[in-house]
Amino acid sequence: MKLIYRKTLIDSLPERWFDTYLRRDDAPYYARAKVKYDALMALPRPLSAEAVDALVARTGWTDLKCDECLRDDCEVVVELGEEPEHDTRTVWLCLDCTTNALALMTATG
Repeated sequence: MKLIYRKTLIDSLPERWFDTYLRRDDAPYYARAKVKYDALMALPRPLSAEAVDALVARTGWTDLKCDECLRDDCEVVVELGEEPEHDTRTVWLCLDCTTNALALMTATG
């Protein structure tokens, strides 16, 4: 269990991009991914969601969404379950849903 902050997702995007696309230099898309990685590294700091989303041409890299209520503008969530990877059981809950879960557990004993 840990807290995930949207700002952390944004700031870690170059590293996550590298881990996803550039770990193996024999990948067929390596050259294009390297161009984007270099552009990410050249962006002024602190990074903004708008800048990285525009560069990557996809918003999912900076989205922080509650898996229960589906609110997609969270600044922080609690991560429960396994370390996120393909086919893992992981859930992100916003403060309201975490509070509601605690209230439900407390009420039912």
